[in-house]
Amino acid sequence: MAKVLIEKIEADVLPKLRPVKTLEDFVLAALASPGGHLWSKDPWGKSLIDIAMGDLESASSLCRDHICDRPEPGPKEPDSWKAEFAGGKRLCTLLASDDREGLISQLHEWEAANVKALKIDHLWEPSPFPIETMRK
Repeated sequence: MAKVLIEKIEADVLPKLRPVKTLEDFVLAALASPGGHLWSKDPWGKSLIDIAMGDLESASSLCRDHICDRPEPGPKEPDSWKAEFAGGKRLCTLLASDDREGLISQLHEWEAANVKALKIDHLWEPSPFPIETMRK
């Protein structure tokens, strides 16, 4: 079974992953996959990608229309929901005040925390988000 899995990964998965070198490459590949990608259907996930890609207008619209009008999680809700809610409110506040540096800093903070939680920090090389290379 392991041999078949390895052969399948080498034949089907790696050829699709190897060309992905940037966030832009990932976005294009994810959207081209069958059914798109989960974040493309989720306002919270899409807002993160939009911010990283520099599409602050779309991210602001998602905040206005979807994120800011969500009810606050109750005390019995999972901590992950509470954290996502607080993160969404923080991003919406930064977007509303046009704080690009604050948005970039927040994305890097979350990126580093995720890398550490996944225990891949020894493999990770931070790189700028597209928003960082764009002119204001």
